Amino acid sequence: ALFDGKVLAYNQGAVLIFGYSPEEVVGRISLDIFFPADFINSGKLQAAVAELVKNELFTYEGGLLRKDGTEFHAQLSFVLTKDADGKLVGFAMIARDLTEQIRHEQVLGVLESERKYHELFRQLHDAAFLVDLETGAIVDCNEKAEILLSRPRNEIIGTRQSRWYPPDKVMEYAELSPHKANLGQVRNMDGEVVGKDGKLVPVAISWGLQALGGKQFVLSLFRDISERKRMEAELLKSNEELRQSLLKLKTAQRQLVMTEKLASVGQLSAGVCHEL
Repeated sequence: ALFDGKVLAYNQGAVLIFGYSPEEVVGRISLDIFFPADFINSGKLQAAVAELVKNELFTYEGGLLRKDGTEFHAQLSFVLTKDADGKLVGFAMIARDLTEQIRHEQVLGVLESERKYHELFRQLHDAAFLVDLETGAIVDCNEKAEILLSRPRNEIIGTRQSRWYPPDKVMEYAELSPHKANLGQVRNMDGEVVGKDGKLVPVAISWGLQALGGKQFVLSLFRDISERKRMEAELLKSNEELRQSLLKLKTAQRQLVMTEKLASVGQLSAGVCHEL
């Protein structure tokens, strides 16, 4: 390109990147056409050319425009060009479209995030269920979930979470609906799930939204609290036994006091009779 911005040469790579044919570009339009308006209006292009003249090389990474008006991320290099006598005549702009590279990096980032998430998911100490927010179906569960429900993973995946609630508690557990979950909010409640042979297992439940791979899921954690419930029941039983013992003790004390009072009255009566 000339220093006045006119394009002198335009190769096939530029055709693929920008979408213009050489006939549309060479000698017809200014280099400005490839840059967003804010880049031109802010004087950044002029500053880039000035730095190029000073240092003979200038690199830039940012947005460029295609023929259809869409903006894409690119890496640019500006190099001075001279004629046979060594006189500066213009500069060459070498552009590299970074769209696919960025997309690839984003995909790798998502895959890496998913890998780490699934590793953590498998290692959770609680039974974990990943529920599709749109369909309400369980799309994944960990080994603890298989243990809790006494069923293999393939019998759990694809079912709705409500499938594992006691039939008479489905309406009561309506708050566990995936559509009740909110991003950034974790909710908690105690409930029961149906385990092996229809046995009801008491559980503490936590659930909330989880973004994964650009999609929203509900992550539900179920902790078996059978031991806690057993200890609570034993404590209640012990408290009741203690209460009954205290009642018996108080009754015995009242009877003892009454006996002592009667004995005192008897002694008093005997003393009076003796005096008479």
